[in-house]
Amino acid sequence: MSPRRVILVDDERAAGLGPLASTRPTFAIRCGLYTPLERYLASPDFEVVGLRVRPELADVTRELAPHIPVNPAAVSADDEIDGRTIDFGPLGGGLHTLERPWHVVDRNGAAVAADIRSGKFPQAELPTHATAVGPAEDLFLDPSATVNPFAVFDTTAGPIYVGPDAVIDSFSKIEGPAAICEGGRILSARIRGGTTVGPHCRVGGEIEASVFQGCSNKYHDGFLGHAFVGEWVNIGAATNNSDLRNDYGDVHVPMAAGDRVEKIATGSKKAGVYLGDHVKTAIGSLFNTGTTVGEMAVVAPGGRLTPKFVPPFSRIWHGEIDNGLDLEAALSTAKTAMGRRGKELSRAAEDLLRLRHAQTAGLRQNVIASRKPEP
Repeated sequence: MSPRRVILVDDERAAGLGPLASTRPTFAIRCGLYTPLERYLASPDFEVVGLRVRPELADVTRELAPHIPVNPAAVSADDEIDGRTIDFGPLGGGLHTLERPWHVVDRNGAAVAADIRSGKFPQAELPTHATAVGPAEDLFLDPSATVNPFAVFDTTAGPIYVGPDAVIDSFSKIEGPAAICEGGRILSARIRGGTTVGPHCRVGGEIEASVFQGCSNKYHDGFLGHAFVGEWVNIGAATNNSDLRNDYGDVHVPMAAGDRVEKIATGSKKAGVYLGDHVKTAIGSLFNTGTTVGEMAVVAPGGRLTPKFVPPFSRIWHGEIDNGLDLEAALSTAKTAMGRRGKELSRAAEDLLRLRHAQTAGLRQNVIASRKPEP
């Protein structure tokens, strides 16, 4: 039977995903081990013959998938598929449409478990200087991964995947379901279930039910729970977020709606912080339950909780939002950060960031004005 020829679609509905989709198409958002695009490309049941994206994302999408036509004028396809839709298969509960940031985070644990159990991953022998708790058959350790003494892997609640060239430092504890993707490094951290550490991320501290898209740093101690971390994010020492209200009530999350902000009910008692690409948090930053931080924002702590909505390309300074971010300096910092990993900020990515800076000017102005006291 021939595979279905499909076009993956990213459109204006991406706005519901906030900073997760500001700088990438929806089918490039990680949930479980993979992005939707990676799932469809790997499936024998599908042939991806086109990618339809928002116009401003066309060039970065061509870099992401250079062999697939982007926004083709005409292409023969059997179906068009919403890029937010993921089929986790029978082990993961079938089809899911990820419409909001918390949907990605909340469904990540099931996605990780389904991806691991439906995949064909190597199971290298665990070194004797490390410890496994729970079913041994649920630990999938790549032969090229490094496990240092006194690391603990607990598969009691779900499987664990440790990918190629990953490093698990001494005194780390990882609870399943969890995935440490290629080149990830766990720095004496406590990784709780439902977590994906994307490719080439370095993480420490305590992390619960969170998703790292890739190439981000959380090197130091601090709690991150029910959170999403974009690419090229740097999380400073002792940065913490709340993911549960003191009254155990449902969490509302502020999200951009054009040039204004609206609070969206999650229907959940657990929601953390959602960080866009290239966000920087300084030492001791504190995020409230259900906080949104747009791409390239810089958070300098002011000794109290940050505002629950931080616009893209803005700055938290002495606890308040301002428009003091220098775009050229921020782009220079991004190039430096990427260069440290042997990567470059492409012209397409830089052009997109410049466009996003212009597009979100009204949003920044409105948010800043709304926080100023009346004269």
